[in-house]
Amino acid sequence: MRYNFLIFFFTISLVSFSQVNFDYQYLYPEFNRDHSEQLYLNIENHSFLRNNEFFGSYIEGYTLAGYDFKPSLFYYFNSKVRLQTGIHFKKYHGQSYDSDPNFFVTIHAVLVDSFHIIIGTLKGSVEHQMPEPLYDNELLFTDPQENGIQLLYNNNWMYGDLWIDWQQFIERGDTIPEILTFGLSTKFNLLSFGNSSKLILPFQTTIFHRGGQISNFDEPMLSLNNGASGLIFENRYETAFIRKTTVNAYFLWYHEMTNAWKHFKDGWALYPSVSVENTSVQLMAGYFHGHNYASPKGSYLFQSVSNFNDSVYSLKRDLIIAKLAYNTKLAKYVNFAVTIEGYYDVTISQFDYSYGVSIFANPRFFLSKLK
Repeated sequence: MRYNFLIFFFTISLVSFSQVNFDYQYLYPEFNRDHSEQLYLNIENHSFLRNNEFFGSYIEGYTLAGYDFKPSLFYYFNSKVRLQTGIHFKKYHGQSYDSDPNFFVTIHAVLVDSFHIIIGTLKGSVEHQMPEPLYDNELLFTDPQENGIQLLYNNNWMYGDLWIDWQQFIERGDTIPEILTFGLSTKFNLLSFGNSSKLILPFQTTIFHRGGQISNFDEPMLSLNNGASGLIFENRYETAFIRKTTVNAYFLWYHEMTNAWKHFKDGWALYPSVSVENTSVQLMAGYFHGHNYASPKGSYLFQSVSNFNDSVYSLKRDLIIAKLAYNTKLAKYVNFAVTIEGYYDVTISQFDYSYGVSIFANPRFFLSKLK
């Protein structure tokens, strides 16, 4: 049976990618400069079922079933400034208690053409466009709302996303640490070959920080740096079936900055992959080789340590990864998606898999023009 899984993975890799395209999951309302002095009702809903059949020592299997529901109002003061305010409800089915709703306020401003600033709830999670070992795609289900400050830049030659996500705030005398994540995700268009192909240089990094000078917490201050860079080659087609192929070659790194983590100081990983997609289906296959690799925001499937057993450690990790995603539009503003993911640990001949179903609804209603 294990050999059948290997054959399956290598077959897909001949036609298939490190990241499945998650564009249909992007619910952050894009800024529209034509909506000056207009008031809108915006609804973001993600209803999901995700079942993780994980059997190894690095992460336990679990099921996520529930919804994220975020109604909000946003108003464009002019063509450069938008205020958004609303409530975020999160619920896992079968949960014995209801999570407290989170009230949020976001200001989104265009500083100059192509350069935006967001303060409040960020354009985060999968929209940072980072590889899974660095920034886990499952954060869309478990921690979809990031709060802080963000700078965005996008033009024909560069995409840039710089943010700070405050995960835990402290006051003087608190016994809990301040927790925040700094992130930078950039992609540079190095070469273009007509209108169909381009070579891209990604540079992405995060710093996870646990500390705070005014808090009296028992744990030592901890700062962890992760990053990824390499090359991406994209080729687009005008055919009805295949629309895009992508080849990714990532080098990832890990560095502990404070000598407070008990496991290891430095690590690295290689993550090449290839993909093919059309309007509804994306196929992905990749190979991950890690050496003392860890990432506080990345999936533990790729790491040298366990998220539930401190005694588990492996110097090297070798995984074959394959993913299949299908998405289609059910109605205006409504997308349906199915994902199937497989992870084969070459060293211990262990196969883990995950599958999920999601419905994304993001209707927007014009309410009034206010001056």
